[in-house]
Amino acid sequence: MTLKNIAAELGVSPSTISRVLHGYNKNFSVAPEVRERILEKVRESGYRANPVFSSIRSCRNRQIAFLFAGSKFANQGSVLSTAIDVMAKELARLQYEFNYSFSLDVPNRGYELPLWRAAGMIVPHVTAPEELAAIEQSGIPYAVFNGVAGNLGCAVMSDEPYNTRLLLDRLTSLGHRRILYVNFPPIPAAHYSLAERRNTFFAYCREKGLPELPEQCNYTPEGQEATIHAIETLHPTAVICYESGSAQKILHAAWEHGIRIPEQLSVAAFNDEAMLNFTIPPLTRIRIPAVEMGVETVRQLMLRIEKKSVPDNLIPRIRGTLVEGGSIAPPPGN
Repeated sequence: MTLKNIAAELGVSPSTISRVLHGYNKNFSVAPEVRERILEKVRESGYRANPVFSSIRSCRNRQIAFLFAGSKFANQGSVLSTAIDVMAKELARLQYEFNYSFSLDVPNRGYELPLWRAAGMIVPHVTAPEELAAIEQSGIPYAVFNGVAGNLGCAVMSDEPYNTRLLLDRLTSLGHRRILYVNFPPIPAAHYSLAERRNTFFAYCREKGLPELPEQCNYTPEGQEATIHAIETLHPTAVICYESGSAQKILHAAWEHGIRIPEQLSVAAFNDEAMLNFTIPPLTRIRIPAVEMGVETVRQLMLRIEKKSVPDNLIPRIRGTLVEGGSIAPPPGN
């Protein structure tokens, strides 16, 4: 049912219904019984105003655009999907509409402005500030989820140095000293977590006097074979993987090669996927705080939309937590 249909049935103008639905009261009033009839009829009909058209007509813009630089970024795993759910609920609670906007799949094109007028923008996984050139020039408030921001925005990030040390502290507390780091994708690469996890790992090894075993890259079948060869020749007692997909491959390859997990080799990783509870054994991992990061991203965006004072160069860092599985144990002989 359209707005015009509802107006005709109630004997009022479409503009009256629109003003009632949007709570306008400046230079406008309507009898309480008429207001209630309008609201009841709208509830019965299931009518919902087009949020984009409403923002064009109205000075009260409640549109938040979630920007993706190419459609391939729409599926980035459980951290982003969990955060999207949280951010959508937070925005709805604050009476904002939440819409998606996708840039063309063109290399180095960066993020493009939405085709509608937006009050603010949320941008995931930005790898370099120059990708935000169009957004910075627009002056529209924005916040970056799990990536880097330009001068006018705010980036909400996972505290990767803390997360890495948390995992290493757990392994060394069990007695591990020969720890192998498995990276994916190869360094150098763009996302901040790649460098931070890797660099923190090797800095920790130097601080604690642990042997620095050669980093392994586990992103091809050849890399997988090389990783297993390194495990068999370098004799690490534990392996840390940049992400859980590589850890699952190592669990399978270890089974194929007769390496018992965790009796002979402990395996741990970053990112907490639900199915990791069903690997054999269940994987020990760092849970990236997607929920907390999502809530903070919305909070930072609202501060900028409402033009409230925020510190310059603010980068909220949110700590992850350790999820214990059955894939780590004291090293052999301890």
